Amino acid sequence: MDDQPLHSFPPNARIAIVGSGAVGLFYGIKLATGGLDVRFLLRSDLETARKQGIRLLSAEGDLHYEGSRFYGSSAEIGEVDLVVISIKATANQALRGLLPPLLGKETWLLTLQNGLGNEEFLSTAFNADRVIGGVCFVAVNRIEPAVVRHFGAGTIALGDTARPVRPDVQEIAAAFERCGIPCRLSDDLNSARWEKLVWNICFNGLSIAAGSLPVSEIIASPELRRKAEQIMSETLMAANANGCRLPTDLIEIFMQVTKTIGDFRPSSLIDFDLGREVELEAIWGEPLRRGENRGVSLPSMRWLYETIRDKIAARDKEAAR
Repeated sequence: MDDQPLHSFPPNARIAIVGSGAVGLFYGIKLATGGLDVRFLLRSDLETARKQGIRLLSAEGDLHYEGSRFYGSSAEIGEVDLVVISIKATANQALRGLLPPLLGKETWLLTLQNGLGNEEFLSTAFNADRVIGGVCFVAVNRIEPAVVRHFGAGTIALGDTARPVRPDVQEIAAAFERCGIPCRLSDDLNSARWEKLVWNICFNGLSIAAGSLPVSEIIASPELRRKAEQIMSETLMAANANGCRLPTDLIEIFMQVTKTIGDFRPSSLIDFDLGREVELEAIWGEPLRRGENRGVSLPSMRWLYETIRDKIAARDKEAAR
């Protein structure tokens, strides 16, 4: 895919959603009902989607999308102009088999995954220079097959792996905006990634470490709130040691935002409770290592990482009995 001239992103672009869980379905249905040509790669939800379509339940307005754009394999979809990747970072190696049928000479890859290192993986694995990092600030849960509940937010920060942001990326952002998805372009993808990690490391992590709690119970507990503030403070220090300039008032901003999303259960907690693989290294391990490698003392982040790691090991041991 490299050494090819960049072309203008077409207005009738074909878009594939790879990873049709809560995040993929949320943004995919927005794009599809906004009039774009969206093809969903589905596994367990495939037959339900083909029979009933996909639904979004939201205080901002429910959406229902039916059509013939639901597929069980990448080969059925074929080449597209944009691949939106929203599978878990733990499944990145599966992309080596999933993506090639979707890729043409001018295909863009947009990762909406959590954690650090996903853009680097895509660029290396697919020799790709058209890679975009998307940082989602959204609270969504898949509550049943092909049905997603939206608790709040939805903005995407888009960062081009090249600088400055290329015209095609600007056009992709504009297309998303027309479909009701707020986008902001960032020349500093690293800072956008770490900004989300300030929330994710803390609340995704404490929801598991504190005993399968929704974020509302973390906020309501004085002890857990203090722990949350400490974790976010350390994450800010790790971020700024890694080239970011994130403000300390981000902690209070995130606390106030978290109050508005009620009994939301983060995706990592859902994965943990269901016995699925948790993005331990992408969300907690890699940021911790990058911070400590810069000489920053991060005792609360290390406690959280080790607690989640041990809880996963205990869960898996119990399940194997």
